[in-house]
Amino acid sequence: MGCCLLINTIIECINGYNLNTNNIRIFGTDSGGISPLMVISFIFALMCFVIAETFDKAIKIKEDNDLTI
Repeated sequence: MGCCLLINTIIECINGYNLNTNNIRIFGTDSGGISPLMVISFIFALMCFVIAETFDKAIKIKEDNDLTI
């Protein structure tokens, strides 16, 4: 899920850079910019990777605890 969100964010940033006509820009020039929505979607993609890693470590710890007496 994180990979799909990250790919979607990159495509959105590439396509939306020139199309961004909003007044609110985080990074930008006169020809376009990166909007806050693009940055938020990038943060969500990174959070998916963090949550996946957390669950992976929790499963390994649970399996280790199940094997101990």
